[in-house]
Amino acid sequence: MILIISYPKNSHTYRQTQILVRELTRIGRQDVYIVDLSQFPMRMNLSMSYVSSGETRYRLQLADGSQIPMEEVSAVWWHHFLPFAERFEFPKALQPIHRRFAIREAETALRGLWLASNALWINDVQCEEAASHKPWQLALAHELGLTIPDTLITNSPEEARQYWSKYPGEIVYKAFHSTDTNSRLETRLLKSEEEALAASIQLTPVIFQRSMTCALRLWESTSLQPRFIHNRRSIRLMCAWILTSPVIPTRYPLI
Repeated sequence: MILIISYPKNSHTYRQTQILVRELTRIGRQDVYIVDLSQFPMRMNLSMSYVSSGETRYRLQLADGSQIPMEEVSAVWWHHFLPFAERFEFPKALQPIHRRFAIREAETALRGLWLASNALWINDVQCEEAASHKPWQLALAHELGLTIPDTLITNSPEEARQYWSKYPGEIVYKAFHSTDTNSRLETRLLKSEEEALAASIQLTPVIFQRSMTCALRLWESTSLQPRFIHNRRSIRLMCAWILTSPVIPTRYPLI
């Protein structure tokens, strides 16, 4: 059994989901199920049963009534998501304090179910979560000897202003996490008129970096075929840092 964790409101992820389902069906797999995170917990149920003298059982019941015994799941496709609690849907009348509690509990339960699964995850949820922390990315890249841009992460307006003056017109800024509304604008060039908003930095740390000129943009795609890194030439690309080491295509079994 194969699960595909999806989210129809994300058009890119949803297109990938449709391709995966089509290709898996083409090779004869009829046990493919799409798990739409936005349906949890109001239209999708989970159950985890522990008995000291018996079997441990993990179950998902999808909105269409499909029963998913997690012990029968051999592979799970997990695309890079926002923190998945942002997908959950609750009654609009739910008070904010109760909503926060429900989100925290639902996320913890669902994450526990994922971690208890013995299936092959593409990508591994824990590894992907760790890798999503940009400060750690930069520290690891620097430790490995890769070239990284000059970076300042701060919520100090004064330090930010000093950094901007060091590289006038060359600063990009970004959030720590993408959201549905800013995922296409995650990294932006700092405009001179935005410098007047420096005081707002006190509210939360922001990542500022000196822009880098790149010759290639690299990205990774995954399908039922081996995984490859593609490249596309560009004149100038604002980017945090770029990995140009050789890549060995790898096939991951989904069966």
